[in-house]
Formats: sequence, structure tokens, C-alpha cells
Amino acid sequence: MRLVLFLMLIISTSCSHKTTMDEKELYKFIRNEHNGLIKSKETEGFHLAMVWKPNDLIARQQAIKGTKREYDSLTKYFSNHLYFTLEMSYDGKDLETKFGSDLASFPDKISFLSSGLSQNVQLKSKQDTLSPMECIYNRSYGIGISQCLIVFEKPKDNQFEVEVKGYPIGFGKQTFQFNLSDIENAPRLNTTFL
Repeated sequence: MRLVLFLMLIISTSCSHKTTMDEKELYKFIRNEHNGLIKSKETEGFHLAMVWKPNDLIARQQAIKGTKREYDSLTKYFSNHLYFTLEMSYDGKDLETKFGSDLASFPDKISFLSSGLSQNVQLKSKQDTLSPMECIYNRSYGIGISQCLIVFEKPKDNQFEVEVKGYPIGFGKQTFQFNLSDIENAPRLNTTFL
């Protein structure tokens, strides 16, 4: 009996991951596709990645005073939402570089990314079809990759997908499957306060 309990203890501790990580470790954990927090697609020369963004990082970025009390208040506020970054590139370059070669359509495509994309993104589950609360495109100006921050209310179901329709810019309809349990069980950001 003791041997069985000992083996169960070893197995349970070896399968679990750290409960807190520093920022660098947390980013590495999120970008490991086996953890279910990033989903990638390749289509028609486009590389798309939907990446979960931890509420802890957003709270730390929004903190003004840098106190534990302020941080705890912000993490509680942000915990009702899910944050994702949609990363987009074409042939290894940002979308603006790709679109810049066709000056006639460039303004329409940038306009779609800046204001039309929000109407073409949804979170879907068995019980919910949610439009984003925010969908903010960050211009890349030819540097890095194109990114859009997308914010949703938390769905009621564990399994959900984020659907993105990018017909005006050339990548059609793409879906990214997630489990809420992967997000909720992810390690927390290890923070220190003055």
C-alpha cells in the first residue's frame, strides 16, 4: 500500500508544472504548442498564430503604482476576459510589406485590419457565439510581424474556437481550437513588489 501511494505521489508531481514562472519562462511555456495556448495555421503563404495572453501580464502592464494591492485588483478585473494576440505574416514578412507591393489595394487592406477585422472575428462554443470586446490592430510599419490584440468575455464551455475571416486580405476563414482548462491551469506570472 505504501509503495502504491509513493508511486502516485511521484507520478502526480512529475506531471504537474510550475505554478509560477518569470516572464521569460512563461512566454516560452505559452509558445510551446503542446501546452495548448498557441495555435498556428499555414495557408496560401500566410502564417497565422492565435496566442493566448495571460491576464497577469496585462495587469502588470496596466499597473501604475506597482503595489501588490493594485496588481491583485487588476488581475481580478482582467480575469473575466480572455486575451489573444493574432500574429500574421506572409512569406516570413509582416502584412504591410506584402500589401505595399500593390498600392491600389493597400489602403483597403489596412483599413480592413484596422477596423473591419473586428467584425470578422468570433469566439464560438456550444453555448456561446461571442464577438470581441476589443480588436486592436497594431501597425508594424515593415518591422516584425503584424499583430492584433483580441479580447473576449470568457465562454461558458471548456472547448471553444476562435474564428477569423480574412477573405479581404487573402487567408479565408481560419479556426483555432482551445480548451479553457489549458488557460486556467497555465502557470501564473511570478511578480515581486516593492
